Amino acid sequence: MRTLLFTFTVLLLAGIAAHAQESSVPVDSAGRLDRIDTELEAKLGLFPEISTFREARVFQSDSATFILQVTYHAGSQLMQRRTTLTLSQLHAFRQRVADSIAARATQITLDQDGRAGLLVATTAISLGYYGTAITVAADMDDGRTVVGTYMLAGATGFFLPYLLTNNRPVRAADGSLATSGMVLGAGHGFAASLLVNGQDNSPEAALGWSVPFSIAEGVAGYMIADGYQLSHGKAAMIANGGVLGFGVGSGVAFLADLYDRGDERAVGALMLGGSAGGFLLGNAMANAQPYTAGDASVVGATALLGGFVPLFFAELIDPDADNADGKIHVGGVMLGATGGMLLGGELVRGKDFTNSQATYIGLGEAAGGLLGLGISYLLASESGAGNISTYLGASSAGAVGGYALLYNLMSPQARTRSDREGDEKEGFLYDFQVSPSGLATLFSGNDIPEKMVVPLASFSCRW
Repeated sequence: MRTLLFTFTVLLLAGIAAHAQESSVPVDSAGRLDRIDTELEAKLGLFPEISTFREARVFQSDSATFILQVTYHAGSQLMQRRTTLTLSQLHAFRQRVADSIAARATQITLDQDGRAGLLVATTAISLGYYGTAITVAADMDDGRTVVGTYMLAGATGFFLPYLLTNNRPVRAADGSLATSGMVLGAGHGFAASLLVNGQDNSPEAALGWSVPFSIAEGVAGYMIADGYQLSHGKAAMIANGGVLGFGVGSGVAFLADLYDRGDERAVGALMLGGSAGGFLLGNAMANAQPYTAGDASVVGATALLGGFVPLFFAELIDPDADNADGKIHVGGVMLGATGGMLLGGELVRGKDFTNSQATYIGLGEAAGGLLGLGISYLLASESGAGNISTYLGASSAGAVGGYALLYNLMSPQARTRSDREGDEKEGFLYDFQVSPSGLATLFSGNDIPEKMVVPLASFSCRW
């Protein structure tokens, strides 16, 4: 029996190339730092005894053994110092890293990937809107005061958010929803001024309401995204829904002749209600399936295309827009954009589009539309004839073609969900391990107690 076991073990080991693998693990307790480089070490001072420090990483060799690997220079040679750590020693080292970060560099572990984009947005909207809106709302007529206020608003739009976010996390999702909140907030402020002031509303009042609403919704967008730890894709989908809903609410007010009847309060209520419904739609779509930021951009491009194409058919039905006062056009845009957003959600299902891939699709849509418009304009110029329906038809066909072409090119490259989740849903996963202690006991020739179990190997699988 012992000979058979020995033979089986030899054959088994001959067919297996066993080697130990080490995997990198975080060096801090928060799990945000995978290594300590030269710049970070200069701030933390964790290895003062190594003057030529280059990098430090921690590797895990098994469940309870870790290796602290420090790389440094010795003259012209690159050297490594490897120190074995137990689990308790690893915790102590990570705590030392955390204490150094808290004392010397608190910003290191903050996720501020969205901070630069947010500051660009706050500066742009301050220069492009807040400065002018404030001077008009305040009815300033002195040139010096107007210019000074405009410059002050633009500068504040950068420095105030910069100081407020200096020691706070600003993830990509936080910056995205905050920016969307500022843009939509301006429209919501205008709608609120209609709802409150009614027929007494004025341009100055509308602008006066829009600025604080924009700022408040920008702050709220940041707090919601950060507080609920929304993904970038979900934040973008909520923003997509809000924009769509605001447009649909405005369109419903137009179809109901509320503008002509002078019912400003009803118009404002529909704008705000439509936007709220759009937020719910975007949130529901984001809860139904995971979205990347690229996915959300593709959905936005599809909704935009869906709102543009119906204009061609509306122009064919009512070319002069006199009989229905443009209601066919507005209704077509509303239905097309809503359908486009829903269709976009299906087109990205099971895909993970990157921002670059989504940008290519959007640019393909825009370039295709311009190509169709340019060709139709040249042909119409040569024949001496041309009308809006011709231009809209050619532009719509080009936009659809450009979108379809780039989508079909980018879609196979988009990383699918099964790739992202590993092989949890497909494939056969197994793990086989040989017990050195079991083999040593077997080959030692010593008798094994009757009730003692000494495993030679273990095997596990899942699918």
